[in-house]
Amino acid sequence: MAIVFGTVTRSGRAQGRDLTVRAYDRDMRSEQFLGGFRLDGSATYRIEYDETMFGRAEKKTADLIVRVHDADGRVLAESETVFNAGPEERIDLVIEPRDTEPRTRSNELDLLRAALEGIREGVPYDAFDASDRRFLTEEIIRAGRLGDFERRTVAQQLEFLTIAARSAERTGVILDAFYGCFRQDLPTRTSELFQLPAERVRRAIATSIAERIIPDISRQIEEFLDRFAAQAIGADAGSFWQA
Repeated sequence: MAIVFGTVTRSGRAQGRDLTVRAYDRDMRSEQFLGGFRLDGSATYRIEYDETMFGRAEKKTADLIVRVHDADGRVLAESETVFNAGPEERIDLVIEPRDTEPRTRSNELDLLRAALEGIREGVPYDAFDASDRRFLTEEIIRAGRLGDFERRTVAQQLEFLTIAARSAERTGVILDAFYGCFRQDLPTRTSELFQLPAERVRRAIATSIAERIIPDISRQIEEFLDRFAAQAIGADAGSFWQA
């Protein structure tokens, strides 16, 4: 049995009623609900969970993320992910006033690009081959450039980055959009991707933005979809989608 506990405080004039704290185990593409705690006026919470609740049977520790929700289900506060959480973890949360500008938080793609600077030696993302990606994965893991990520997680991120960069080079669409699609389990082959309904692609990109997988490119989604539609007209199974 493991425990996550902590305090929930309000900053300034932050509001919130009927608050619930919820804990999740985060994997690369999904989250598993571990438990909740209704505050009922209290400023402290405590949630117990065990490894049988993890989404993947082979996991022994959680990658914890904790959120505070109001009565309408809106997220008022969210923690950073605590990777490989111990049997007891304290995570304190602060509810900020809604009328204040939210703090800028990094997204997965920008963190990955930053981690690659200085070790890719100027090699473009779309030129990475399998050997390059193995080397870069080991360098990123060794230097702890992305925190305590699993090796296979970094390897998959690099593979998606490579395919997205090749897609961007071919179509003129920013690679962020392709990366966001791939991270929501959309196909990486043009013959399959271009057959999908535009609304499904739009939802995939929007979800990746909301989950801070890619930067906020909301204003460019429609441009991407227009180019997507144009490419779909003459789509073939081009080899550039293969990493």
